[in-house]
Amino acid sequence: MPLTQEQTTRIEELFDDFINKRYKNLRELSLEKLSINPFLARLVARSPMDLAAFLVQQNFNRSSVTSMGTLLQNIAKEVGTKYRPSSTPGADLEFVDVHLKRHVLMQMKAGPNTLNSDTKNEIKTKLNNAERKLRFDGLENDWVVSKELGMAYGKLQERSGHVVDLGNQGFYVDKIGRYFGKL
Repeated sequence: MPLTQEQTTRIEELFDDFINKRYKNLRELSLEKLSINPFLARLVARSPMDLAAFLVQQNFNRSSVTSMGTLLQNIAKEVGTKYRPSSTPGADLEFVDVHLKRHVLMQMKAGPNTLNSDTKNEIKTKLNNAERKLRFDGLENDWVVSKELGMAYGKLQERSGHVVDLGNQGFYVDKIGRYFGKL
């Protein structure tokens, strides 16, 4: 389904804000604000210029990757047709299907390789806590809670071992790339 003009405008605003914040962070970068790993610096830097380039690139890349994940979550919230921003702590998006008695809770990540072991465990804990909260708040016992990991880009075969492991633990991890918005 094509985006409305309002959705297109909002997405452009989100990207503009993303780029403006990246440039602002670069302009404000200083040695006093950086935490320099002396061991890594010694390995990658053969000159002061090498060290400066490494520090700027590391800072820019790390913050951009994290911020891009947040940007993609915000875009999904803007253009989602069935998924909506979650009011349940621990989930980014949710969908309620009263006909099937199903409440879907989703954590969203940018792509299939963005999880490490800690992030996988954090997603598992957050979504399990979100389900407990729903049930504590009165979700009927005959309702199913589907806990999902959505990824904005990638293919099923590109999912990391941590994503697959989350799937083996009962979480739905097939919402990736073009399958992201499908129920």
